[in-house]
Amino acid sequence: MEPTGVREMRRHERRLREVAELYWVERCSQADIAEQQSISRATVSRMLEEARERGIVRFHLADAHDRMPELEEALRARWSAAGRGVRFRVALQFKRNLAEDDYVLGRVATRAMAAELRARDRRTVAVASSRTMAPVVPFAESLGPLERVSELLGVSTRSASAPVGEQLAVATGAGYDAIASPFVHREVERAQAARRSVELAGALGRARRASVALVGANSTQRFDGTGGYSPVPSGLLAEGAERGAVGHVCGWFLDAAGARVPSSLDELRVGIEPSEFVTIPHRVLLAWGVAKAPIIAAAVAAGLCTTVVTDATTARALLDPVSSAG
Repeated sequence: MEPTGVREMRRHERRLREVAELYWVERCSQADIAEQQSISRATVSRMLEEARERGIVRFHLADAHDRMPELEEALRARWSAAGRGVRFRVALQFKRNLAEDDYVLGRVATRAMAAELRARDRRTVAVASSRTMAPVVPFAESLGPLERVSELLGVSTRSASAPVGEQLAVATGAGYDAIASPFVHREVERAQAARRSVELAGALGRARRASVALVGANSTQRFDGTGGYSPVPSGLLAEGAERGAVGHVCGWFLDAAGARVPSSLDELRVGIEPSEFVTIPHRVLLAWGVAKAPIIAAAVAAGLCTTVVTDATTARALLDPVSSAG
């Protein structure tokens, strides 16, 4: 027969656990627990402290949960079956405001870049600067010291804020290669002159040797509900759509199968070409919004990206054959 003292100890430990569960799991207040257990609030406080001291309650500090592994696995399985070994990083959405969701997307994207940089000898990054790349800037220091940040596309000097690439360079102490030219020119002659410049050739040459690239994707809509707008004029977007494009990556129009769609934009854009871009070892595509699901799927099919960072709503659209087909 179990000694009386042992029985009392077991009973006390069960009650400590019960009080601890009510407080930390069920989220009951100490006042509610005191009333339910017919004890004083002071006793509840002492029991919670004892539960911690005796190891009944243990705390583990970790990074905030900001990804959805179930959706990541579903996306990986779908594209693995199609012969594309792409990593997917799906950011958790709070849906309270765009800024909060952008914050999580930026943190997830920067971690994906940092993981690849750790495995590379050269700590160099190439960026297609745009408003949709801005969420990574607050987390730039997590990339560690970088040697160089290079632009992949022409960047207008008229913007009120510095390009994302320049902001990353400043935050990480890196050298910076700008491409001081509009991304899309109005006249073919001006675009050709820009592409012939020695400065642009040098910048793009260094961009091609980057370890990690960060780019976005755009639908054929000028405004797509993600808080930004396409840098490509409406007329050119309409032309791409008429020719069967579902969107563009870096100004390369793609159809739903990932094939390049020729258009007038090809002669007006200034930046890296797809054949050069895919030589960069790790290529992160940061894009979200249901309207962008078809172009994200097309970019994966074309082999343009090695990692896709998106949000939960867009991930579900990518898993829907109708939404992802455009």
